[in-house]
Amino acid sequence: MLAQTLASRLSSYQTALTTATASPEIQKALSEFRYGPEKIQAGQAELQATIHAKAAQEKEKGEAQAATQNRDLALEALEDWMDDFLDIAQVALAEQVQLSEILGLKQLS
Repeated sequence: MLAQTLASRLSSYQTALTTATASPEIQKALSEFRYGPEKIQAGQAELQATIHAKAAQEKEKGEAQAATQNRDLALEALEDWMDDFLDIAQVALAEQVQLSEILGLKQLS
């Protein structure tokens, strides 16, 4: 069962619990092992909690990917702007070495 994907496992669990809930014969057999309707309902609650947690994880994963893409686009725009700024600053401060050094610019040869 470890080779199955989470989605297929959850689907299998849902089928088993739904079938157990709908079948008096299965419920009777399970009751003999202390798995009455209350325990089956508890299992269904656990299943729903897992399904909701998985959905939240997928949502957050998508949001994280979008945030990373937005960050990368913002960084690219900043780097383009800074390249222009530093090129202009290097020319503008070519005669003012101290100010140029404060900005960390390399002097033109």
